[in-house]
Amino acid sequence: MKPFSLAATGLEAANWTRGPAAAAPFHIPAELAASLVRPAGKLRLVPVPALGAPRSGILLLWCEGGVPPAPAGRRPDDVASLAALFGQILYDRDVIRRQRVAGERFHDLFESVATGIIVLEGVRQIGLVNKPAADLLGIAEGEVSAAEIAVPMRNLRQRCLNAASLLEIYSPLQQDPNYAVRATWDLGGQQYDVDTHPILGSGRNGRIWLLHDVTAQHLVEQELRRLAVTDPLTGLNNRRHFFTAGRAVLEDAAAASRPAHVLMLDIDHFKSINDSYGHQVGDEVIRRVALAIRKAVGNRDLSARLGGEEFAILFRDLGFEAALEAAERLRAEVAASPVRSGVGEVGVRISIGLAEQAPGETSLDQLLARADKALYAAKGAGRDQVVSHRST
Repeated sequence: MKPFSLAATGLEAANWTRGPAAAAPFHIPAELAASLVRPAGKLRLVPVPALGAPRSGILLLWCEGGVPPAPAGRRPDDVASLAALFGQILYDRDVIRRQRVAGERFHDLFESVATGIIVLEGVRQIGLVNKPAADLLGIAEGEVSAAEIAVPMRNLRQRCLNAASLLEIYSPLQQDPNYAVRATWDLGGQQYDVDTHPILGSGRNGRIWLLHDVTAQHLVEQELRRLAVTDPLTGLNNRRHFFTAGRAVLEDAAAASRPAHVLMLDIDHFKSINDSYGHQVGDEVIRRVALAIRKAVGNRDLSARLGGEEFAILFRDLGFEAALEAAERLRAEVAASPVRSGVGEVGVRISIGLAEQAPGETSLDQLLARADKALYAAKGAGRDQVVSHRST
Protein backbone atom coordinates (compact mmCIF):
# COMPACT_ATOMS: atom_id res chain seq x y z
CA MET A 1 0.00 0.00 0.00
CA LYS A 2 1.15 3.54 -0.73
CA PRO A 3 1.99 5.87 2.22
CA PHE A 4 -0.79 8.27 3.24
CA SER A 5 -0.97 11.47 5.28
CA LEU A 6 -2.07 11.10 8.90
CA ALA A 7 -3.18 14.75 8.97
CA ALA A 8 -5.68 14.14 6.14
CA THR A 9 -7.28 11.19 7.96
CA GLY A 10 -7.74 12.93 11.30
CA LEU A 11 -6.02 10.00 13.04
CA GLU A 12 -3.09 12.04 14.32
CA ALA A 13 -5.27 14.54 16.21
CA ALA A 14 -7.37 11.96 18.10
CA ASN A 15 -6.85 10.89 21.72
CA TRP A 16 -6.00 7.17 21.72
CA THR A 17 -5.40 6.70 25.43
CA ARG A 18 -8.90 5.27 25.88
CA GLY A 19 -8.42 2.49 23.36
CA PRO A 20 -10.22 1.92 20.02
CA ALA A 21 -12.65 4.50 18.61
CA ALA A 22 -15.47 4.38 16.07
CA ALA A 23 -14.11 4.44 12.51
CA ALA A 24 -16.85 6.61 11.02
CA PRO A 25 -15.43 10.07 11.98
CA PHE A 26 -12.09 9.32 10.31
CA HIS A 27 -11.13 9.43 6.62
CA ILE A 28 -9.70 6.01 5.88
CA PRO A 29 -7.81 5.87 2.55
CA ALA A 30 -9.94 4.23 -0.13
CA GLU A 31 -7.25 1.70 -0.96
CA LEU A 32 -7.15 0.57 2.65
CA ALA A 33 -10.95 0.45 3.01
CA ALA A 34 -11.26 -1.63 -0.16
CA SER A 35 -8.87 -4.24 1.23
CA LEU A 36 -11.19 -5.01 4.18
CA VAL A 37 -13.75 -7.85 3.96
CA ARG A 38 -16.36 -5.67 5.76
CA PRO A 39 -16.55 -1.95 6.55
CA ALA A 40 -14.37 -0.85 9.43
CA GLY A 41 -16.26 -0.50 12.69
CA LYS A 42 -13.48 0.59 15.02
CA LEU A 43 -9.85 1.53 14.74
CA ARG A 44 -6.89 2.58 16.81
CA LEU A 45 -3.59 4.32 16.01
CA VAL A 46 -0.53 3.30 18.03
CA PRO A 47 2.25 5.87 17.35
CA VAL A 48 5.64 4.22 16.87
CA PRO A 49 8.26 6.90 16.07
CA ALA A 50 11.31 5.36 14.37
CA LEU A 51 14.60 6.51 12.89
CA GLY A 52 13.86 7.98 9.48
CA ALA A 53 10.09 7.84 10.15
CA PRO A 54 9.29 9.98 13.24
CA ARG A 55 5.52 10.07 12.51
CA SER A 56 5.03 6.38 11.84
CA GLY A 57 2.75 4.04 13.71
CA ILE A 58 0.48 0.97 13.70
CA LEU A 59 -3.11 1.35 12.50
CA LEU A 60 -5.40 -1.36 13.96
CA LEU A 61 -8.81 -1.81 12.29
CA TRP A 62 -11.76 -3.92 13.41
CA CYS A 63 -14.48 -4.73 10.94
CA GLU A 64 -18.11 -4.13 11.93
CA GLY A 65 -19.13 -6.58 14.63
CA GLY A 66 -17.05 -5.23 17.52
CA VAL A 67 -13.62 -5.61 18.97
CA PRO A 68 -12.61 -9.26 19.03
CA PRO A 69 -11.98 -10.77 22.45
CA ALA A 70 -8.41 -10.63 23.73
CA PRO A 71 -6.43 -13.86 23.93
CA ALA A 72 -6.33 -15.45 27.38
CA GLY A 73 -4.06 -13.58 29.77
CA ARG A 74 -3.76 -10.49 27.56
CA ARG A 75 -5.62 -7.17 27.62
CA PRO A 76 -7.22 -5.94 24.38
CA ASP A 77 -5.20 -2.72 24.45
CA ASP A 78 -1.87 -4.29 25.23
CA VAL A 79 0.06 -3.68 21.96
CA ALA A 80 3.47 -2.84 23.44
CA SER A 81 5.13 -5.92 21.98
CA LEU A 82 3.57 -5.29 18.59
CA ALA A 83 4.68 -1.64 18.68
CA ALA A 84 8.25 -2.61 19.57
CA LEU A 85 8.33 -5.16 16.76
CA PHE A 86 6.91 -2.66 14.28
CA GLY A 87 9.45 -0.05 15.39
CA GLN A 88 12.30 -2.47 14.82
CA ILE A 89 10.95 -3.33 11.38
CA LEU A 90 10.83 0.35 10.45
CA TYR A 91 14.36 0.90 11.79
CA ASP A 92 15.78 -2.08 9.90
CA ARG A 93 13.99 -1.00 6.74
CA ASP A 94 15.43 2.51 7.06
CA VAL A 95 18.96 1.13 7.61
CA ILE A 96 18.64 -1.05 4.52
CA ARG A 97 17.30 1.90 2.53
CA ARG A 98 20.18 4.12 3.65
CA GLN A 99 22.72 1.42 2.84
CA ARG A 100 21.20 0.95 -0.60
CA VAL A 101 21.25 4.69 -1.31
CA ALA A 102 24.82 4.98 -0.04
CA GLY A 103 25.84 2.00 -2.17
CA GLU A 104 24.24 3.50 -5.26
CA ARG A 105 25.91 6.84 -4.65
CA PHE A 106 29.29 5.17 -4.09
CA HIS A 107 28.86 3.14 -7.29
CA ASP A 108 28.02 6.30 -9.27
CA LEU A 109 31.04 8.10 -7.81
CA PHE A 110 33.28 5.08 -8.26
CA GLU A 111 32.44 4.78 -11.94
CA SER A 112 32.14 8.45 -12.91
CA VAL A 113 35.26 10.13 -11.50
CA ALA A 114 38.45 10.43 -13.55
CA THR A 115 40.57 9.45 -10.55
CA GLY A 116 41.73 5.84 -10.43
CA ILE A 117 40.26 4.07 -7.38
CA ILE A 118 41.25 0.72 -5.89
CA VAL A 119 39.41 -0.54 -2.79
CA LEU A 120 40.95 -3.59 -1.09
CA GLU A 121 38.74 -5.49 1.37
CA GLY A 122 40.09 -6.20 4.82
CA VAL A 123 39.02 -9.85 5.12
CA ARG A 124 38.67 -11.26 1.61
CA GLN A 125 41.65 -10.94 -0.70
CA ILE A 126 39.50 -9.05 -3.19
CA GLY A 127 39.79 -5.57 -4.63
CA LEU A 128 37.35 -3.32 -6.44
CA VAL A 129 38.94 -1.44 -9.37
CA ASN A 130 37.31 1.33 -11.40
CA LYS A 131 37.99 1.92 -15.09
CA PRO A 132 40.68 4.67 -14.82
CA ALA A 133 42.70 2.52 -12.42
CA ALA A 134 42.17 -0.60 -14.54
CA ASP A 135 43.34 1.20 -17.69
CA LEU A 136 46.44 2.50 -15.92
CA LEU A 137 47.37 -0.92 -14.53
CA GLY A 138 46.32 -2.90 -17.60
CA ILE A 139 43.89 -5.15 -15.71
CA ALA A 140 40.13 -5.78 -15.76
CA GLU A 141 37.82 -3.40 -13.93
CA GLY A 142 35.38 -4.56 -11.26
CA GLU A 143 36.18 -7.24 -8.69
CA VAL A 144 39.77 -8.43 -9.00
CA SER A 145 41.87 -10.55 -6.66
CA ALA A 146 44.41 -8.69 -4.55
CA ALA A 147 47.23 -10.69 -6.16
CA GLU A 148 46.15 -9.53 -9.64
CA ILE A 149 46.36 -5.94 -8.45
CA ALA A 150 49.64 -6.14 -6.52
CA VAL A 151 51.86 -7.21 -9.43
CA PRO A 152 50.90 -4.46 -11.94
CA MET A 153 50.95 -1.89 -9.11
CA ARG A 154 54.53 -2.87 -8.28
CA ASN A 155 55.53 -2.90 -11.95
CA LEU A 156 54.06 0.56 -12.48
CA ARG A 157 55.91 1.94 -9.46
CA GLN A 158 59.20 0.42 -10.63
CA ARG A 159 58.81 2.19 -13.99
CA CYS A 160 58.70 5.57 -12.27
CA LEU A 161 61.68 7.89 -12.55
CA ASN A 162 61.57 8.24 -8.76
CA ALA A 163 61.22 4.48 -8.13
CA ALA A 164 64.03 4.41 -5.54
CA SER A 165 62.42 7.05 -3.34
CA LEU A 166 58.99 5.41 -3.73
CA LEU A 167 60.41 2.09 -2.52
CA GLU A 168 61.53 3.83 0.67
CA ILE A 169 58.23 5.71 1.03
CA TYR A 170 56.12 2.53 0.89
CA SER A 171 58.39 0.26 2.96
CA PRO A 172 56.42 0.89 6.22
CA LEU A 173 53.35 -0.74 4.59
CA GLN A 174 54.95 -4.15 5.18
CA GLN A 175 54.73 -3.78 8.97
CA ASP A 176 52.05 -1.14 9.58
CA PRO A 177 48.57 -1.93 8.18
CA ASN A 178 47.38 1.52 9.31
CA TYR A 179 50.08 3.38 7.37
CA ALA A 180 48.86 6.29 5.25
CA VAL A 181 50.94 8.24 2.75
CA ARG A 182 50.62 10.48 -0.30
CA ALA A 183 53.31 10.57 -2.98
CA THR A 184 53.92 11.58 -6.61
CA TRP A 185 54.59 8.80 -9.11
CA ASP A 186 56.70 10.27 -11.91
CA LEU A 187 56.32 8.24 -15.10
CA GLY A 188 58.21 10.79 -17.18
CA GLY A 189 55.47 11.94 -19.53
CA GLN A 190 52.82 11.45 -16.84
CA GLN A 191 52.66 12.24 -13.15
CA TYR A 192 50.19 10.78 -10.66
CA ASP A 193 49.34 11.96 -7.18
CA VAL A 194 48.84 8.67 -5.31
CA ASP A 195 47.09 8.63 -1.94
CA THR A 196 46.72 5.43 0.08
CA HIS A 197 45.18 5.03 3.51
CA PRO A 198 43.28 2.44 5.58
CA ILE A 199 39.49 2.54 5.43
CA LEU A 200 38.07 4.34 8.48
CA GLY A 201 41.56 4.49 9.97
CA SER A 202 42.06 0.74 10.37
CA GLY A 203 43.79 -1.70 8.05
CA ARG A 204 41.39 -4.41 9.25
CA ASN A 205 38.65 -2.63 7.31
CA GLY A 206 40.70 -2.60 4.14
CA ARG A 207 42.72 -0.07 2.17
CA ILE A 208 41.95 2.45 -0.55
CA TRP A 209 44.28 3.74 -3.28
CA LEU A 210 43.50 6.96 -5.17
CA LEU A 211 45.52 7.62 -8.33
CA HIS A 212 44.95 11.14 -9.65
CA ASP A 213 46.52 12.21 -12.95
CA VAL A 214 48.25 15.55 -12.27
CA THR A 215 50.21 15.71 -15.54
CA ALA A 216 48.53 18.92 -16.71
CA GLN A 217 49.02 20.55 -13.32
CA HIS A 218 52.66 19.40 -13.26
CA LEU A 219 53.28 20.93 -16.70
CA VAL A 220 51.75 24.23 -15.61
CA GLU A 221 53.88 24.30 -12.47
CA GLN A 222 56.96 23.39 -14.48
CA GLU A 223 56.26 26.21 -16.93
CA LEU A 224 55.71 28.69 -14.09
CA ARG A 225 59.04 27.67 -12.56
CA ARG A 226 60.74 28.11 -15.93
CA LEU A 227 59.19 31.54 -16.44
CA ALA A 228 60.31 32.61 -12.98
CA VAL A 229 63.99 32.13 -13.92
CA THR A 230 63.92 32.91 -17.66
CA ASP A 231 64.28 36.09 -19.67
CA PRO A 232 61.20 36.12 -21.96
CA LEU A 233 62.93 37.72 -24.98
CA THR A 234 65.99 35.47 -25.21
CA GLY A 235 65.17 32.32 -23.25
CA LEU A 236 68.38 32.76 -21.24
CA ASN A 237 68.35 32.91 -17.45
CA ASN A 238 67.17 36.18 -15.98
CA ARG A 239 69.21 38.40 -13.68
CA ARG A 240 67.62 37.09 -10.49
CA HIS A 241 68.38 33.46 -11.25
CA PHE A 242 71.92 34.28 -12.40
CA PHE A 243 72.73 35.85 -9.06
CA THR A 244 71.04 33.08 -7.05
CA ALA A 245 72.71 30.21 -8.92
CA GLY A 246 75.99 32.10 -9.45
CA ARG A 247 76.69 32.43 -5.75
CA ALA A 248 76.45 28.66 -5.37
CA VAL A 249 78.86 28.20 -8.31
CA LEU A 250 81.44 30.50 -6.68
CA GLU A 251 81.13 28.72 -3.32
CA ASP A 252 81.77 25.33 -4.98
CA ALA A 253 84.69 26.71 -6.97
CA ALA A 254 86.25 28.31 -3.89
CA ALA A 255 85.93 25.06 -1.93
CA ALA A 256 87.62 23.13 -4.79
CA SER A 257 90.36 25.78 -5.24
CA ARG A 258 89.46 25.91 -8.94
CA PRO A 259 88.60 29.50 -9.90
CA ALA A 260 85.53 30.27 -11.97
CA HIS A 261 85.54 32.96 -14.67
CA VAL A 262 82.87 35.47 -15.58
CA LEU A 263 82.24 37.34 -18.83
CA MET A 264 80.34 40.60 -18.97
CA LEU A 265 79.36 41.61 -22.52
CA ASP A 266 77.51 44.51 -24.04
CA ILE A 267 76.18 45.15 -27.55
CA ASP A 268 78.11 48.03 -29.09
CA HIS A 269 76.11 51.10 -30.18
CA PHE A 270 72.83 49.33 -29.36
CA LYS A 271 70.95 52.62 -28.90
CA SER A 272 71.91 53.66 -32.42
CA ILE A 273 70.58 50.34 -33.77
CA ASN A 274 67.24 50.92 -32.04
CA ASP A 275 67.05 54.52 -33.20
CA SER A 276 68.01 53.71 -36.80
CA TYR A 277 66.14 50.44 -37.40
CA GLY A 278 63.44 50.32 -34.74
CA HIS A 279 62.90 48.19 -31.65
CA GLN A 280 61.82 45.13 -33.63
CA VAL A 281 65.27 44.92 -35.23
CA GLY A 282 66.80 45.76 -31.86
CA ASP A 283 65.02 42.76 -30.31
CA GLU A 284 66.28 40.53 -33.12
CA VAL A 285 69.86 41.72 -32.44
CA ILE A 286 69.46 40.79 -28.77
CA ARG A 287 68.12 37.35 -29.72
CA ARG A 288 71.02 36.83 -32.16
CA VAL A 289 73.57 37.58 -29.43
CA ALA A 290 71.73 35.20 -27.06
CA LEU A 291 71.94 32.45 -29.69
CA ALA A 292 75.72 32.94 -29.95
CA ILE A 293 75.97 32.79 -26.14
CA ARG A 294 74.14 29.44 -26.10
CA LYS A 295 76.72 28.05 -28.53
CA ALA A 296 79.55 29.29 -26.34
CA VAL A 297 78.45 27.78 -23.01
CA GLY A 298 78.56 24.19 -21.79
CA ASN A 299 75.99 22.25 -19.79
CA ARG A 300 77.52 23.29 -16.47
CA ASP A 301 78.04 26.96 -17.36
CA LEU A 302 75.60 29.71 -16.39
CA SER A 303 74.50 32.43 -18.79
CA ALA A 304 71.94 35.23 -18.45
CA ARG A 305 70.59 38.43 -19.88
CA LEU A 306 71.13 40.90 -17.06
CA GLY A 307 68.98 43.59 -18.64
CA GLY A 308 68.79 45.70 -21.82
CA GLU A 309 71.73 44.78 -24.05
CA GLU A 310 73.88 43.45 -21.19
CA PHE A 311 74.72 39.74 -20.75
CA ALA A 312 76.89 37.59 -18.51
CA ILE A 313 78.42 34.10 -18.61
CA LEU A 314 79.89 32.24 -15.64
CA PHE A 315 82.31 29.45 -16.63
CA ARG A 316 82.83 27.01 -13.79
CA ASP A 317 85.18 24.47 -15.41
CA LEU A 318 87.34 26.49 -17.81
CA GLY A 319 90.81 27.77 -16.93
CA PHE A 320 91.75 31.38 -17.61
CA GLU A 321 93.22 30.80 -21.07
CA ALA A 322 90.29 28.61 -22.14
CA ALA A 323 87.82 31.23 -20.91
CA LEU A 324 89.69 33.93 -22.84
CA GLU A 325 89.56 31.81 -26.02
CA ALA A 326 85.80 31.24 -25.49
CA ALA A 327 85.31 34.99 -25.18
CA GLU A 328 87.18 35.63 -28.45
CA ARG A 329 85.16 32.95 -30.26
CA LEU A 330 81.93 34.49 -29.00
CA ARG A 331 82.98 37.98 -30.17
CA ALA A 332 83.89 36.62 -33.61
CA GLU A 333 80.66 34.60 -33.87
CA VAL A 334 78.53 37.69 -33.24
CA ALA A 335 80.54 39.83 -35.67
CA ALA A 336 80.08 37.22 -38.40
CA SER A 337 76.28 37.05 -37.93
CA PRO A 338 74.60 40.26 -39.16
CA VAL A 339 70.85 40.70 -38.69
CA ARG A 340 68.63 41.25 -41.70
CA SER A 341 66.32 44.27 -41.75
CA GLY A 342 64.04 46.02 -44.21
CA VAL A 343 66.89 48.29 -45.31
CA GLY A 344 69.65 45.69 -45.43
CA GLU A 345 71.93 43.83 -43.06
CA VAL A 346 72.71 45.22 -39.62
CA GLY A 347 76.21 44.51 -38.37
CA VAL A 348 76.44 43.55 -34.70
CA ARG A 349 79.50 43.97 -32.49
CA ILE A 350 80.02 43.23 -28.80
CA SER A 351 82.57 44.24 -26.19
CA ILE A 352 83.56 41.73 -23.50
CA GLY A 353 85.16 41.96 -20.07
CA LEU A 354 86.62 38.79 -18.49
CA ALA A 355 87.43 38.40 -14.77
CA GLU A 356 88.82 35.50 -12.77
CA GLN A 357 87.60 34.51 -9.32
CA ALA A 358 90.09 35.38 -6.59
CA PRO A 359 91.19 32.61 -4.14
CA GLY A 360 88.44 32.04 -1.56
CA GLU A 361 86.18 34.65 -3.17
CA THR A 362 82.44 33.93 -2.92
CA SER A 363 81.01 37.37 -3.72
CA LEU A 364 79.48 37.39 -7.19
CA ASP A 365 78.99 41.15 -6.93
CA GLN A 366 82.73 41.72 -6.54
CA LEU A 367 83.62 39.37 -9.39
CA LEU A 368 81.08 41.02 -11.69
CA ALA A 369 82.38 44.46 -10.73
CA ARG A 370 85.85 43.49 -11.98
CA ALA A 371 84.39 42.02 -15.17
CA ASP A 372 82.34 45.19 -15.67
CA LYS A 373 85.50 47.29 -15.24
CA ALA A 374 87.21 45.18 -17.91
CA LEU A 375 84.14 45.60 -20.16
CA TYR A 376 84.34 49.38 -19.94
CA ALA A 377 88.05 49.17 -20.71
CA ALA A 378 87.16 47.22 -23.87
CA LYS A 379 84.67 49.91 -24.87
CA GLY A 380 87.18 52.65 -24.13
CA ALA A 381 89.78 50.92 -26.28
CA GLY A 382 87.52 51.03 -29.34
CA ARG A 383 84.87 48.31 -28.72
CA ASP A 384 84.51 44.93 -30.50
CA GLN A 385 87.23 43.36 -28.36
CA VAL A 386 87.92 41.40 -25.17
CA VAL A 387 89.69 42.82 -22.12
CA SER A 388 90.57 40.47 -19.27
CA HIS A 389 91.35 40.87 -15.57
CA ARG A 390 93.20 37.94 -14.02
CA SER A 391 93.34 37.31 -10.29
CA THR A 392 96.80 37.50 -8.73
